[in-house]
Amino acid sequence: MVGWAHQRISIEEEEKKTLLEIKSSLVEFSKSYNGVENLLPSWVVNDGSSYCDWERINCNSTPSSVGDHYKYVTDLSLGNMFSMKESDYSLRIIWPLNISLFIHFKELRRLDLSWNYIGDTFLVTTGLEKLSELKNLETLNLSGNFIETNNIFLSLSQLASLKVLDLSFTRGGSPPYGKG
Repeated sequence: MVGWAHQRISIEEEEKKTLLEIKSSLVEFSKSYNGVENLLPSWVVNDGSSYCDWERINCNSTPSSVGDHYKYVTDLSLGNMFSMKESDYSLRIIWPLNISLFIHFKELRRLDLSWNYIGDTFLVTTGLEKLSELKNLETLNLSGNFIETNNIFLSLSQLASLKVLDLSFTRGGSPPYGKG
């Protein structure tokens, strides 16, 4: 029983820490883009709330044998964090997203990163193949970003549980012949 409690706390602490790293990255980029620093105001640790109560996050829970509930992130909706307008698209500013942060959400089913100035930078640093570690990911929305879609189909093909993929309004064409 102690092992379960320790594992639950470790997983919840890891998810919370990762969410705060994502927020920090968003805030840092936002300062350089539009000066907004108050992104995700509910994402704070000092108010005693669970990260499952934070905006843009949905969690699920599993009961343990001792009556506790282990909570985990299942839905992360980070679409249009910067209130991007069509006229901004020409600025070509790129949010340097560390895609490997998302692998800490082992039960993640839905990830929305649409309209966030994400470019191909993550392909060079970590690659989308890191997301293949998310065995439960069913929906991935990367629409409205500066992604060359021709470069990502091989990585995305490793997402065995993926049912919905939105690449609308990205740069690029279709899957290479024989893929997709």
